[in-house]
Amino acid sequence: KYIIDNSLLITPGDREDMLTSVLGCVRDSDKKKLKLSGIILSGGIMPEQPVLDLLSQAKIPILLAKADTYTVASIIHDLTVKIRPQDKEKIKDAIKLAKENIDLNSILKGI
Repeated sequence: KYIIDNSLLITPGDREDMLTSVLGCVRDSDKKKLKLSGIILSGGIMPEQPVLDLLSQAKIPILLAKADTYTVASIIHDLTVKIRPQDKEKIKDAIKLAKENIDLNSILKGI
């Protein structure tokens, strides 16, 4: 219930239980499964080879961070994302996200 479509998982690399569990939620052809947008392995810890093999088969972007999980999550939370006029794909994605997640009618009623 905590992982939804397009989630980013931030977990230490030695939490192989978490990694193998979440890999069971990755969508390839089954539309009912969740799709992760990426995984960040924190603490500079690499999983064991069998889990690394599963991760490489999943075709999910994976980063290894030296910092601990809380620090990584805090850094991501505090990111400022900028969209420039030439970032056509980002603009299209931002508009789509806004349409899907913002109830403009409710906001306008409050003005």
